[in-house]
Amino acid sequence: MDGAGSVLTPPLIFRTSGATRPYIETSYEGYGNTSYSWTPPAGVDGVVAFGAPAFPGAAGRDVRLNVSYANHGATTATGVTLSAALAANLAYVSDTAGVTPTVSGQNVTWHLPDLGMLESRTFQLAVQLPAGVPIGASFPVTLTLTTAGPEVNPADNTARAEVLAARQFFLPLALKR
Repeated sequence: MDGAGSVLTPPLIFRTSGATRPYIETSYEGYGNTSYSWTPPAGVDGVVAFGAPAFPGAAGRDVRLNVSYANHGATTATGVTLSAALAANLAYVSDTAGVTPTVSGQNVTWHLPDLGMLESRTFQLAVQLPAGVPIGASFPVTLTLTTAGPEVNPADNTARAEVLAARQFFLPLALKR
């Protein structure tokens, strides 16, 4: 990071020459290997996401959802709270966030540690599908990330995924040598 708050990285674009003995050329003037820089948003930019748009599972069984959250802003995010709104038929089972959540009906809330600039964390949220639901039934889960300060980009503070009732079977793996 330079004095103006821009994030600088070493040269990352590698190009080889067309010579008979190829070599790698470096440059800070925009040819060969060039440096890359960007300026992070001033303020807090919390981001929350699921690892996939849908998570399949068998009726009556647990389904694990991959959750990630981060701060893409230049200011430390304080008062970080993550809430999961579960569909009426889903039941909270457990998670690996490292923080004991508050569960109230279909809402699960975690009060998380502060997030520094570009800091991110991931965990798994386990929910249980109801027994006897038909294959193809879909149950939404919505995540919302909030912080104590103003948010630079509130559009990425909410994520939604579906938990799908599916018939799961596993095929044998045959390796040829």
